[in-house]
Amino acid sequence: MPYIDDKTKELLEPEIEKLVNKLIENPAIIKPGTLNYIITRLCVECLDFERFMDDGQLSYHNISRYRAALHDAFDEIYRRLLGPYEDNAIQKNGDVKELKALVEKIKPPVT
Repeated sequence: MPYIDDKTKELLEPEIEKLVNKLIENPAIIKPGTLNYIITRLCVECLDFERFMDDGQLSYHNISRYRAALHDAFDEIYRRLLGPYEDNAIQKNGDVKELKALVEKIKPPVT
């Protein structure tokens, strides 16, 4: 989860703001590929640093931890942004009746 302590935020925020400002100044580069590049570079640099902490070995465990962090970030964005967006679209446009029926079968009864 992305909810870190204030001391860590204070350390990172100025650098993140510089990157965000660079993107805002160059809107033509704000694309999914650019975000992918930034995330990849951060992960690679962090993994490389971790490699030196594990007797020079890049371990499956470390790679898996970073994959999990990326997956968790995806889940949080989905939960907080995309999920509510889709719920609003269902309210506005109606549900897929077959999917709704299937969901109703697995929902616990309201008491």
